[in-house]
Amino acid sequence: MTVRADVLRRELRAAYRASLVACTFESARELLRERPKNALARFRLGGALADFARYAEALPILRPLLRRGAPHRDLVHWCLADLYERRGMLPRAMHHLRCAIRIEPQEAGWHIRLGGLLARSGRHRAAENAHRRATRCARGPRDEDSDGKRPTQPHGRSAVAYLTWLSASWMRYSHHREAHWRGP
Repeated sequence: MTVRADVLRRELRAAYRASLVACTFESARELLRERPKNALARFRLGGALADFARYAEALPILRPLLRRGAPHRDLVHWCLADLYERRGMLPRAMHHLRCAIRIEPQEAGWHIRLGGLLARSGRHRAAENAHRRATRCARGPRDEDSDGKRPTQPHGRSAVAYLTWLSASWMRYSHHREAHWRGP
């Protein structure tokens, strides 16, 4: 990697970690001009475009990162799930989260996110099962500051997230479950 590309990569990571979406966007574009096949730049540019609600532009940038053997495909599926969720396309978002789970089944964050989408779509039993699976994962959700590389402490956040979700929605869920099982 050239010195300029290395500097641009560091700028990109710093902008992303500081949550500066416009700077992330510009840094990713610059790095892609220097290194057109840089996966990190593509991933961050696609995410920044989604943050700007430019979904039609984000999709063709993110899709090539799904090719077989590409690193961190589960993160790309997560990003696409986020994009489709923002557009209100929950079934597609759930599909991409399930793909992420197939790639990295021990990632609790994917199960937690899928459980949240299932709950939003009214599928409470499936949401409960997804959150239970999150508590059995080998590691907790990925840390935001780690660029998806270092997992946080195992089970801690996923178990807390599941218990919080369960207690917050218990009344609604139990009412739904009783109505479902009571029948006509």
